[in-house]
Amino acid sequence: MHPSYASQLAAAVEAYAKDLRLNHPLLSLAQNGQLGARDVANYLMNIRFMIQHTPLHLVEAKQRATQLGQHELADFYAQKLQEEAGHDVWATSDLSRLNHVFGFQPAEAFSQHMQDLAHFNERLIANEPSHYLAYILFSEYLTVLLGPLWVRALTTHCGIPADALSVVSQHVELDQAHVRGELARIDELLAGNPVVMFDALHSAMRYFRSFCDELYAAATTASDSAAVAAE
Repeated sequence: MHPSYASQLAAAVEAYAKDLRLNHPLLSLAQNGQLGARDVANYLMNIRFMIQHTPLHLVEAKQRATQLGQHELADFYAQKLQEEAGHDVWATSDLSRLNHVFGFQPAEAFSQHMQDLAHFNERLIANEPSHYLAYILFSEYLTVLLGPLWVRALTTHCGIPADALSVVSQHVELDQAHVRGELARIDELLAGNPVVMFDALHSAMRYFRSFCDELYAAATTASDSAAVAAE
């Protein structure tokens, strides 16, 4: 029996998460206590940027699905919109907590990779709204798979307060149920070409890896500058 598209997408996200966990140096920096509050603020700023776009994209996806007569998909996105509303306030609270503890206000600068991902999702939805399901599964399942490890590394080794990472920990809790629901429905909701949906997943993976590369480069550059200044 041919495996479902949902199970294939899930397996791809699992392999991607494993590769990040084992091979990406950003997590190693966190586990070695080498990420500072400014690095974490940069991460949170960009995560909030993407979370703020989620309701906008869900509205667009719902409207586009309705236009195409994909009413079950439109209903799914309408329900998803209710579930995701207001989550950006968690990231805002986290940034305020970092400011309170470490005494700085980070500049509001967004990664070009995250901006490109947001624009990619807009194009994806306009072309075929059911393909946006791949991004939703990617973002939520990756949070479930790596979120606990990420939070543990930052709190245990980098001195980041747990209540400054609520946007991650709360999504870990919520997204477990969300992922189960999505895996149960992706195949029935898919209206476009499955190949394009997998292409969409791999594009999201590339954008996010580039974002992780950028965070790593910024953190190591800052560390090198601090070491030179101390000499």
